[in-house]
Amino acid sequence: MALEPAELPAETASFIADGVVQIGDERLDFKVFHDTGRERHEMAIDDLFQITILRPDLGTAYLVQPDADTYIPLPLEDISLWPRYRIQSGYLIERQGREVEDGEETTRFRISGSRDVPIEMDVLVWITDDGIEMRLEGEMEVEGILENVVLMRRNVRRQAIDPDLFDPAEALLVLTPPGEIQEGNGRLKSAGP
Repeated sequence: MALEPAELPAETASFIADGVVQIGDERLDFKVFHDTGRERHEMAIDDLFQITILRPDLGTAYLVQPDADTYIPLPLEDISLWPRYRIQSGYLIERQGREVEDGEETTRFRISGSRDVPIEMDVLVWITDDGIEMRLEGEMEVEGILENVVLMRRNVRRQAIDPDLFDPAEALLVLTPPGEIQEGNGRLKSAGP
């Protein structure tokens, strides 16, 4: 049976979910806030609260450290593990069937590419019709090395998301390479529960 070439469903959902990523033996749990391509991850790493904000619409990402009242703008590709925004020509995308993941109806896709693509990968990804990636597993290039990767989203709650959550807080100091500091002038926005 031949697999059907396909395009991934558009990201139209706004939602909050619990996220897990595992690369090799390393696991990280985080809270996900997503609104049509923009994404915010909140996590604790070594007892420090950290926020990453992914803004493919601006071609940038932010690493926010609220405990230090700072954030650092970074190239999006330096901080985003799952490069959906970079899945373009050169990748083979095949629709493999329908399955239920954590109570959500999904389509399973295989995405592969190894030459002339931004990131080498051979992964399966389960995506809802409104674009929520519920699970990803397979081999993906991470910092230049092919790694076994698992990414999951659980307890998805579709709801409107405050757009201010996707902008670094103006109250924080901006650290710009090479260590220059810019003052902010607002307040840190809390995502809430």
